[in-house]
Amino acid sequence: MGHPLGATGAMILGTVLDELARTGRERALHLRRTILIGLIFHNAYNLTTALLMPGMLPLAIGLRLFLVTPLGLLLAWSVTRMPGPRRERMVTATMLLVTAVPILLFSLEREAMSAICYIEYPLMMVFATMMLVLRFPHALLLTGLSAAASFASIALRTDLAPELALCLAFQTLAGAFFVLYGNHQIEGVRRRAYLVSLREILRSRCVEQAPPELRARVLGRLSVMRSTASVTTAGGTTTVRSSGIRYTRG
Repeated sequence: MGHPLGATGAMILGTVLDELARTGRERALHLRRTILIGLIFHNAYNLTTALLMPGMLPLAIGLRLFLVTPLGLLLAWSVTRMPGPRRERMVTATMLLVTAVPILLFSLEREAMSAICYIEYPLMMVFATMMLVLRFPHALLLTGLSAAASFASIALRTDLAPELALCLAFQTLAGAFFVLYGNHQIEGVRRRAYLVSLREILRSRCVEQAPPELRARVLGRLSVMRSTASVTTAGGTTTVRSSGIRYTRG
Protein backbone atom coordinates (compact mmCIF):
# COMPACT_ATOMS: atom_id res chain seq x y z
CA MET A 1 0.00 0.00 0.00
CA GLY A 2 1.19 3.53 -0.71
CA HIS A 3 1.85 6.19 1.87
CA PRO A 4 -1.28 8.05 3.04
CA LEU A 5 0.32 11.37 2.18
CA GLY A 6 0.86 10.16 -1.35
CA ALA A 7 -2.80 9.20 -1.68
CA THR A 8 -3.87 12.56 -0.27
CA GLY A 9 -1.60 14.41 -2.66
CA ALA A 10 -2.97 12.46 -5.62
CA MET A 11 -6.52 13.24 -4.49
CA ILE A 12 -5.75 16.95 -4.18
CA LEU A 13 -4.03 17.06 -7.57
CA GLY A 14 -6.91 15.23 -9.22
CA THR A 15 -9.44 17.60 -7.66
CA VAL A 16 -7.51 20.66 -8.81
CA LEU A 17 -7.26 19.32 -12.36
CA ASP A 18 -10.98 18.51 -12.41
CA GLU A 19 -11.83 22.05 -11.26
CA LEU A 20 -9.52 23.58 -13.87
CA ALA A 21 -11.20 21.53 -16.58
CA ARG A 22 -14.66 22.51 -15.34
CA THR A 23 -13.88 26.23 -15.15
CA GLY A 24 -12.19 26.03 -18.55
CA ARG A 25 -15.38 24.63 -20.10
CA GLU A 26 -17.47 27.32 -18.41
CA ARG A 27 -15.09 30.01 -19.64
CA ALA A 28 -15.24 28.72 -23.22
CA LEU A 29 -19.06 28.63 -23.21
CA HIS A 30 -19.19 32.13 -21.75
CA LEU A 31 -16.90 33.41 -24.49
CA ARG A 32 -18.98 31.74 -27.19
CA ARG A 33 -22.24 33.32 -26.02
CA THR A 34 -20.65 36.74 -25.55
CA ILE A 35 -18.92 36.70 -28.95
CA LEU A 36 -22.22 35.98 -30.70
CA ILE A 37 -23.92 38.83 -28.83
CA GLY A 38 -21.03 41.15 -29.70
CA LEU A 39 -21.26 40.32 -33.40
CA ILE A 40 -24.92 41.33 -33.47
CA PHE A 41 -24.24 44.76 -31.99
CA HIS A 42 -21.04 45.20 -34.00
CA ASN A 43 -22.96 44.87 -37.26
CA ALA A 44 -25.80 47.01 -35.92
CA TYR A 45 -23.34 49.91 -35.90
CA ASN A 46 -23.63 49.97 -39.69
CA LEU A 47 -26.85 51.88 -39.07
CA THR A 48 -25.06 54.71 -37.26
CA THR A 49 -22.41 54.70 -39.97
CA ALA A 50 -25.11 55.09 -42.62
CA LEU A 51 -26.62 58.03 -40.74
CA LEU A 52 -23.47 59.87 -39.69
CA MET A 53 -20.76 58.72 -42.12
CA PRO A 54 -22.55 57.66 -45.34
CA GLY A 55 -19.34 57.91 -47.34
CA MET A 56 -17.75 55.20 -45.18
CA LEU A 57 -20.72 52.80 -45.36
CA PRO A 58 -19.35 50.46 -48.08
CA LEU A 59 -16.03 50.14 -46.25
CA ALA A 60 -17.79 49.68 -42.90
CA ILE A 61 -20.03 46.91 -44.25
CA GLY A 62 -17.06 45.21 -45.86
CA LEU A 63 -15.01 45.27 -42.66
CA ARG A 64 -17.79 44.38 -40.24
CA LEU A 65 -19.86 41.92 -42.24
CA PHE A 66 -17.29 40.25 -44.45
CA LEU A 67 -14.16 40.34 -42.28
CA VAL A 68 -14.96 40.60 -38.58
CA THR A 69 -18.15 38.51 -38.64
CA PRO A 70 -16.65 35.38 -40.30
CA LEU A 71 -13.62 35.55 -38.01
CA GLY A 72 -15.88 36.02 -34.99
CA LEU A 73 -18.04 33.05 -35.93
CA LEU A 74 -14.94 30.92 -36.46
CA LEU A 75 -13.64 31.99 -33.05
CA ALA A 76 -16.99 31.24 -31.37
CA TRP A 77 -16.90 27.75 -32.88
CA SER A 78 -13.28 27.06 -31.93
CA VAL A 79 -13.09 28.41 -28.35
CA THR A 80 -14.27 25.08 -26.94
CA ARG A 81 -11.72 23.18 -29.03
CA MET A 82 -8.47 24.88 -28.06
CA PRO A 83 -6.43 25.06 -24.85
CA GLY A 84 -6.95 27.97 -22.48
CA PRO A 85 -3.82 30.06 -23.17
CA ARG A 86 -4.28 29.88 -26.95
CA ARG A 87 -7.98 30.66 -26.56
CA GLU A 88 -7.25 33.85 -24.60
CA ARG A 89 -4.65 34.97 -27.16
CA MET A 90 -7.03 34.39 -30.06
CA VAL A 91 -9.83 36.33 -28.36
CA THR A 92 -7.46 39.23 -27.67
CA ALA A 93 -6.21 39.27 -31.27
CA THR A 94 -9.77 39.28 -32.59
CA MET A 95 -10.72 42.16 -30.29
CA LEU A 96 -7.74 44.13 -31.61
CA LEU A 97 -9.26 43.78 -35.08
CA VAL A 98 -12.73 44.72 -33.82
CA THR A 99 -11.54 47.91 -32.11
CA ALA A 100 -9.49 48.83 -35.18
CA VAL A 101 -12.65 49.16 -37.30
CA PRO A 102 -14.17 52.26 -35.64
CA ILE A 103 -10.73 53.83 -35.23
CA LEU A 104 -9.98 53.38 -38.95
CA LEU A 105 -13.37 54.71 -40.05
CA PHE A 106 -12.99 57.73 -37.78
CA SER A 107 -9.51 58.55 -39.09
CA LEU A 108 -10.60 58.39 -42.75
CA GLU A 109 -13.85 60.34 -42.46
CA ARG A 110 -14.07 64.15 -42.66
CA GLU A 111 -17.79 64.62 -41.98
CA ALA A 112 -18.59 66.97 -39.12
CA MET A 113 -20.87 64.40 -37.46
CA SER A 114 -18.28 61.63 -37.57
CA ALA A 115 -16.95 62.52 -34.13
CA ILE A 116 -20.14 61.08 -32.65
CA CYS A 117 -19.26 57.66 -34.08
CA TYR A 118 -16.05 57.75 -32.06
CA ILE A 119 -18.04 56.44 -29.10
CA GLU A 120 -18.08 53.00 -30.73
CA TYR A 121 -14.41 52.54 -29.84
CA PRO A 122 -14.73 52.95 -26.02
CA LEU A 123 -17.86 50.79 -26.09
CA MET A 124 -15.86 48.03 -27.77
CA MET A 125 -13.30 48.34 -24.99
CA VAL A 126 -16.02 47.97 -22.36
CA PHE A 127 -17.28 44.90 -24.20
CA ALA A 128 -13.81 43.32 -24.29
CA THR A 129 -12.79 43.99 -20.69
CA MET A 130 -16.14 43.74 -18.87
CA MET A 131 -18.27 41.29 -20.88
CA LEU A 132 -15.60 39.03 -22.35
CA VAL A 133 -13.59 39.66 -19.16
CA LEU A 134 -10.20 39.28 -20.82
CA ARG A 135 -7.37 38.23 -18.54
CA PHE A 136 -5.75 41.35 -17.16
CA PRO A 137 -2.45 41.07 -19.11
CA HIS A 138 -4.43 40.66 -22.32
CA ALA A 139 -6.75 43.52 -21.38
CA LEU A 140 -3.70 45.70 -20.70
CA LEU A 141 -2.21 44.86 -24.09
CA LEU A 142 -5.49 45.46 -25.92
CA THR A 143 -6.17 48.74 -24.14
CA GLY A 144 -2.65 50.06 -24.68
CA LEU A 145 -2.47 49.26 -28.38
CA SER A 146 -5.96 50.48 -29.17
CA ALA A 147 -5.45 53.69 -27.17
CA ALA A 148 -2.25 54.39 -29.10
CA ALA A 149 -4.09 53.86 -32.40
CA SER A 150 -6.89 56.09 -31.16
CA PHE A 151 -4.52 58.93 -30.30
CA ALA A 152 -2.96 58.58 -33.76
CA SER A 153 -6.36 58.77 -35.46
CA ILE A 154 -7.25 61.91 -33.51
CA ALA A 155 -3.95 63.48 -34.56
CA LEU A 156 -4.69 62.64 -38.21
CA ARG A 157 -8.02 64.46 -38.05
CA THR A 158 -6.68 67.93 -38.74
CA ASP A 159 -10.21 69.09 -39.48
CA LEU A 160 -11.26 68.70 -35.84
CA ALA A 161 -11.34 71.72 -33.59
CA PRO A 162 -8.51 71.64 -31.04
CA GLU A 163 -11.01 71.63 -28.18
CA LEU A 164 -12.85 68.63 -29.63
CA ALA A 165 -9.63 66.73 -30.29
CA LEU A 166 -8.51 67.37 -26.72
CA CYS A 167 -11.83 66.15 -25.33
CA LEU A 168 -11.68 62.96 -27.41
CA ALA A 169 -8.12 62.29 -26.27
CA PHE A 170 -9.11 62.80 -22.63
CA GLN A 171 -12.09 60.47 -23.01
CA THR A 172 -9.80 57.85 -24.50
CA LEU A 173 -7.39 58.13 -21.58
CA ALA A 174 -10.11 58.11 -18.93
CA GLY A 175 -11.93 55.21 -20.58
CA ALA A 176 -8.72 53.17 -20.74
CA PHE A 177 -8.15 53.69 -17.01
CA PHE A 178 -11.73 52.81 -16.08
CA VAL A 179 -11.90 49.59 -18.09
CA LEU A 180 -8.51 48.40 -16.82
CA TYR A 181 -9.42 49.14 -13.22
CA GLY A 182 -12.79 47.39 -13.59
CA ASN A 183 -11.22 44.40 -15.33
CA HIS A 184 -8.61 44.05 -12.58
CA GLN A 185 -11.30 44.16 -9.87
CA ILE A 186 -13.49 41.60 -11.63
CA GLU A 187 -10.56 39.25 -12.13
CA GLY A 188 -9.61 39.54 -8.46
CA VAL A 189 -13.15 38.72 -7.31
CA ARG A 190 -13.39 35.73 -9.62
CA ARG A 191 -10.00 34.43 -8.53
CA ARG A 192 -10.93 34.62 -4.85
CA ALA A 193 -14.29 32.95 -5.48
CA TYR A 194 -12.54 30.13 -7.34
CA LEU A 195 -10.08 29.58 -4.49
CA VAL A 196 -12.86 29.52 -1.89
CA SER A 197 -14.84 27.01 -3.96
CA LEU A 198 -11.76 24.84 -4.49
CA ARG A 199 -10.95 24.90 -0.76
CA GLU A 200 -14.45 23.73 0.18
CA ILE A 201 -14.35 20.96 -2.41
CA LEU A 202 -10.97 19.77 -1.10
CA ARG A 203 -12.27 19.78 2.47
CA SER A 204 -15.27 17.71 1.43
CA ARG A 205 -13.11 15.22 -0.43
CA CYS A 206 -10.71 14.92 2.52
CA VAL A 207 -13.61 14.17 4.89
CA GLU A 208 -15.04 11.58 2.51
CA GLN A 209 -11.70 9.77 2.25
CA ALA A 210 -10.76 10.01 5.94
CA PRO A 211 -10.53 6.75 8.00
CA PRO A 212 -13.84 5.72 9.63
CA GLU A 213 -12.46 6.18 13.15
CA LEU A 214 -11.32 9.75 12.46
CA ARG A 215 -14.59 10.59 10.70
CA ALA A 216 -16.62 9.25 13.65
CA ARG A 217 -14.51 11.26 16.11
CA VAL A 218 -14.97 14.47 14.12
CA LEU A 219 -18.72 13.92 13.79
CA GLY A 220 -18.96 13.23 17.51
CA ARG A 221 -17.24 16.50 18.34
CA LEU A 222 -19.50 18.36 15.95
CA SER A 223 -22.58 16.86 17.61
CA VAL A 224 -21.32 18.01 21.02
CA MET A 225 -20.71 21.52 19.69
CA ARG A 226 -24.24 21.61 18.28
CA SER A 227 -25.90 20.56 21.54
CA THR A 228 -28.59 22.94 22.63
CA ALA A 229 -28.36 25.22 25.64
CA SER A 230 -31.33 26.44 27.65
CA VAL A 231 -31.43 29.40 30.01
CA THR A 232 -34.26 29.65 32.57
CA THR A 233 -34.84 32.53 34.94
CA ALA A 234 -37.26 32.12 37.89
CA GLY A 235 -37.23 33.55 41.40
CA GLY A 236 -33.81 35.14 40.96
CA THR A 237 -32.17 31.84 39.98
CA THR A 238 -30.49 31.30 36.57
CA THR A 239 -29.91 27.74 35.37
CA VAL A 240 -27.78 26.86 32.30
CA ARG A 241 -27.90 23.33 30.85
CA SER A 242 -25.57 22.33 28.02
CA SER A 243 -24.06 18.90 27.24
CA GLY A 244 -24.93 17.53 30.70
CA ILE A 245 -23.21 20.42 32.56
CA ARG A 246 -25.30 22.37 35.04
CA TYR A 247 -24.39 25.68 36.62
CA THR A 248 -26.66 27.36 39.20
CA ARG A 249 -26.23 30.81 40.69
CA GLY A 250 -28.53 32.10 43.43
